[in-house]
Amino acid sequence: MELLKAFFIGYFLGCFNLSYLLAKHKGFDIRDKGSHNPGTSNALITMGWKEAVATGICDIGKSTLAVRLSMHLFPEAALAPFAAGMGAVYGHMFPFYLLFRGGKGFACFLGFILGIDWRIFLIAVSLTILITLTLDHIVIATMTNITLFPIYLAVFCKLPWAWCFALASSMPIFLKHIENLKRIANGTETGFSEVKKGNVV
Repeated sequence: MELLKAFFIGYFLGCFNLSYLLAKHKGFDIRDKGSHNPGTSNALITMGWKEAVATGICDIGKSTLAVRLSMHLFPEAALAPFAAGMGAVYGHMFPFYLLFRGGKGFACFLGFILGIDWRIFLIAVSLTILITLTLDHIVIATMTNITLFPIYLAVFCKLPWAWCFALASSMPIFLKHIENLKRIANGTETGFSEVKKGNVV
């Protein structure tokens, strides 16, 4: 029961979508412009750096808050933080009030990691920056992190089922990025360098 409560706490926190609200304030639906994804990357594409940074901080923060809050509310349930982190990812990706058309979940996944272990979060962020700048595609960094975190938990975490929650969070993120991977394969995916130059509208 504690795990279910933690999941739904995470889910409802995850449903808060700042990029959607910022775009609505500017008079458009972010799901109809740019990459059509209500997340950090599309906030950068459609609104600019300030909105993207604010969105990224919010998306990371809401997952971290969910994890930490569950630690406080359910101290006897060791897996509650992992259930809450998974819930936050699902809430961001499948928000009920947006008819389950949410973001792709990577920033929330990073927040999940931050809530569990800030040191692993720093490694994940470093990998994200290095891979994105080197290969010009953040999706490759996304795939790397959502693969490595469940493996890390399976190998090093003393809680035997913790990795299952991370894997359950990784799978929908992977599925939502399949089209990006296909575009990378055929050379049509927009690179980070082009977004940075403002060549995507």
